[in-house]
Amino acid sequence: MWITANIDWIMYVSGALTMTMLQAVIAPCAAMRSTFGLEVQGPLAIMIVRNWGLLVALSGALVIYGGYDAAVRSPALVVALIGKIAFIGLILAHGPLFRRHQTMTVVAFDSVFILLYVWYLAARYI
Repeated sequence: MWITANIDWIMYVSGALTMTMLQAVIAPCAAMRSTFGLEVQGPLAIMIVRNWGLLVALSGALVIYGGYDAAVRSPALVVALIGKIAFIGLILAHGPLFRRHQTMTVVAFDSVFILLYVWYLAARYI
């Protein structure tokens, strides 16, 4: 099946894109402007954005590693799925404040990767 033969490079690409959130660790204000079109204000918000960026980037690193190591592939995809579904759910639940062009671009990419991950897991286990 196409998805099982190509999941490794799909994981490399999606993991690398997810790891771009390292920007939030280094430049949290710029990351929030480019991702949400909003400003981060205050030291607590900056610390939380940095931590969030690191956790998202680690998820991306796990996905990349799962592309190389088939033994951790499915658990890596499940972790990434949970994070991506939660992110999209939160964006959609919080109304128009977060529904800006740049945020919806991230939602679109994450949605595509969610579908690919679910397709792979279904092909492998169902």
